[in-house]
Amino acid sequence: MALQNRQLEESAKMTLLNDLRKVGPSKPLGYLPISTITELCGVTVEDMIQEAEQKGLSTRIIYGNVYSGALYVWDETALNSHLAKHSNILGEAGWPMETVPFIEMTDRVTAPSKTPLFDLIADAYGDSRNPGRLTLHKNPTSDAKALVP
Repeated sequence: MALQNRQLEESAKMTLLNDLRKVGPSKPLGYLPISTITELCGVTVEDMIQEAEQKGLSTRIIYGNVYSGALYVWDETALNSHLAKHSNILGEAGWPMETVPFIEMTDRVTAPSKTPLFDLIADAYGDSRNPGRLTLHKNPTSDAKALVP
């Protein structure tokens, strides 16, 4: 029984860490609070940064909305493409079109639900099933740069 509980714990840890590990073309952006990475998952932030950077992904720690700070991981090419594709929505909402300012804005500001801006942000994070979305759709399954070992 103890082994089953430990496996469940490991499975839950992997699910949490996948928000960073699955960053790639179909999920350009991910983040986790530092406390989640270190306290709940038992992994160092440095290890997660190294893992991401070995895959050619960008990383940044932002101390803003999350009390412990948060680690953001993104695919620069995929996120740039996503933002360029939706520049009209970003422009209308007064949101930045460059990756780092966009990420910082998502940390500070919650977009109104049921709007194109909300969907654009949800898509960047690979969140196709968020109930705040204007349009629900299936998650893409291909992820060439996924960090999943």
